[in-house]
Amino acid sequence: MYHKSKPYVKEFTFSFFLVYNYNGDGMKSNTSLMCNIKNNDDLNSIDKLTKYLVIDVINSSNDVFSFLIEHGQNYFYAELIDDLKGFFFVNYNTFIKGEYQIKKIIEGLNSEFNDLEKLRYIYINLGKYLTNDINSLEYKNDKFSFNDVGVISNMWGSLAMGKANSLSASKIVKYICHLVGLDCKIVFNNKMFYNEITIGGQSILINLFLDIPYIQFGFPTVYFSTYNDDNQLDKKIGYINKKYNSSLLDKTFKKMLFSENFSIEHILDALEKNININMVGSLELYQMLNMIFSRYYPNENISVNNLYINCEDGKRQHFVLISSNDKYYSYNYESNKFIMLDKKELMDSFNIGKMGVYLEESLPSLNIYSSTI
Repeated sequence: MYHKSKPYVKEFTFSFFLVYNYNGDGMKSNTSLMCNIKNNDDLNSIDKLTKYLVIDVINSSNDVFSFLIEHGQNYFYAELIDDLKGFFFVNYNTFIKGEYQIKKIIEGLNSEFNDLEKLRYIYINLGKYLTNDINSLEYKNDKFSFNDVGVISNMWGSLAMGKANSLSASKIVKYICHLVGLDCKIVFNNKMFYNEITIGGQSILINLFLDIPYIQFGFPTVYFSTYNDDNQLDKKIGYINKKYNSSLLDKTFKKMLFSENFSIEHILDALEKNININMVGSLELYQMLNMIFSRYYPNENISVNNLYINCEDGKRQHFVLISSNDKYYSYNYESNKFIMLDKKELMDSFNIGKMGVYLEESLPSLNIYSSTI
């Protein structure tokens, strides 16, 4: 009810993927169980015992992918990009769904785009599609699923699930850049993966993962080198019509600051009118709401927290709770609007275990604190 939905993908268990270190014993050469694939000759090493394929996506030919798409139903897939050492395998259906998303983005490119416009288009459209999953963040969960991290760390798993982390986002950018002829590499700095693209002799450093919240809100990006608020560029690739949504909100919120009838409802109403929140991930919504409230209303009693509903299948459904002067709101993705929540119903839901709070969260007005606060 409260979360942004994503394309359905069959539930994964540990048997659906394998984790290994590429420098481990026997992993540098093909075995019957696992094969490293980068050309047609390597396909000949596949036999009836083979289950796992490591695809060198940068050096593999189109013939390799055509063969695997047509005949690869019985294998599990991992990618090799820029000698990254940790790999996770996903099943054939996930591999196919990931390849479909890549094809969809490439087909949207205008043949008249120059290299910078191609890169920006890819960046923006991936940012609209991918989200960060709070349930895959170890520091936010007392029950941490290694499966969830494994699937979204795989390039095809990330695209199939519509969820990403810093690693998978950088690999996806690298792969699509390769397919469209852009010189791109993955760099690691300060515990984050970035992409460095060379266009016309100029080095452009970008971080898609960190820019996802801004992209989903239609704001200027922050981590796209020196081209974050280039109106002409973003109008040409179809990211904006005339102005960024941040400009529209800025005008609206500044008017509210001088209004005698200011209320949290007015802020939420302005967000509904100016932002397509139904296309914003729940964690991205949390990040942007925090930024907006701290920027425009630092002195108001407004807090934003990450909560979850305990589902029947044992999973947690994330939602964002906004608190202001003992009133509580959340965005309902089914009705496409912010709704007010009853305080007593919230308390009862916590008391019976229907709802919970993620780690490092505090709700004093509800007398609810996570164990790490």
